[in-house]
Amino acid sequence: MFFLPTRCTTTSLQLALNINSVHDSIRKAKLEFFLNLTKNAFTKEIIRVSINLNIDRDLTSEIIDIMTTEDDSIINSQLNIMDKVKATLYVIRVREKDKMKQNEEARQIKDILPSNDRVVIKTRLFNSLKFGV
Repeated sequence: MFFLPTRCTTTSLQLALNINSVHDSIRKAKLEFFLNLTKNAFTKEIIRVSINLNIDRDLTSEIIDIMTTEDDSIINSQLNIMDKVKATLYVIRVREKDKMKQNEEARQIKDILPSNDRVVIKTRLFNSLKFGV
């Protein structure tokens, strides 16, 4: 798009363009889907029954995996699974917002992008992004 080498780190560029991590987006989608499923009595009963079945990768086990990877006191202090899911979703969202606020490179890139001259954008982006070996 801006003719940047593929070896540059793109995290700051993604944050400047308000593009969240795909990994976090998938985790949020699973948590939100689980919350929506549990609002309906019929699907809630299906989830309850499926817990006892011997399924390799069911939705409940994936939700539990997501919650265990997030080690936060807010999540650990919740007593039931629904509150833990909501707290996990909250923690992921807050972490995303914090990444955007704390990243100085992303702020610099946001200042570069409004320029109308593509050559200037390309040059300034090339100079501001870190390039690895």
